[in-house]
Amino acid sequence: MAVARPLVTPGAIIHFPYDFGPPEGIHPKFLLVVDCQIVFYRMFAINTNRTEWQEETAERMAHVLTIDQQSHRFLDRDSYVNCTQLLPEKVRIVDQYLRENPRETRGRISARLRDEILAVIGGSRRFSADDKQAITRSLRMA
Repeated sequence: MAVARPLVTPGAIIHFPYDFGPPEGIHPKFLLVVDCQIVFYRMFAINTNRTEWQEETAERMAHVLTIDQQSHRFLDRDSYVNCTQLLPEKVRIVDQYLRENPRETRGRISARLRDEILAVIGGSRRFSADDKQAITRSLRMA
């Protein structure tokens, strides 16, 4: 049995109702796909503001990168890619949503932002060596 190709590839930005679990629950979010495995997409959230938690330490702030509206026209304003945590979601769930809502695939990250993310991930202590390798391999092709 052949495995279906995912609808989006690393470097894509989608708008998706992500379930953050309790107490936050489901929120429609811009998400940056940074890795695609057989079963899961792994993504970073894009936020319109930095959070107090992110601003508490320099290490966390180093993982919060500006995504500029000028280079990413689907955004209403400059925002922030939260590279502190990988958010997994099943490929079949995301792909079904995007098939039903094709306009929710919004665009791709700029080459400049991709390079900034790769630099942060490469020097990060937040991710395993395997995660760093998978993200780097995936985004280099973006």
